[in-house]
Amino acid sequence: MRRGARESRRRPSFATLPGMLPPADLAFAGRNTRQLRRAGLSGAPLRVALSGDALVLTGAEGGTLRIEAAHTERTRFGYIEGKYGRFYVTRIWPRGAGKR
Repeated sequence: MRRGARESRRRPSFATLPGMLPPADLAFAGRNTRQLRRAGLSGAPLRVALSGDALVLTGAEGGTLRIEAAHTERTRFGYIEGKYGRFYVTRIWPRGAGKR
């Protein structure tokens, strides 16, 4: 097998990011945490949506938090294996915040 063919099977080729952006109405339900309640979001579940280059979180009972991509220094995605399956976690550090 040619080396190039083998590499293309291991690593999928993606179109440029702007062409792959999801529709503006892409949204899903998220969990309201203590930190998000301190930021002014109330009620559960949260509505998490993409709007342009920002992540918009809206509480079921009120409050909106807009996280601009330009103001984000670091993002970490992962999951924790639990007794009843995976628990997905995302941490977002705003620009200028320390790594804790």
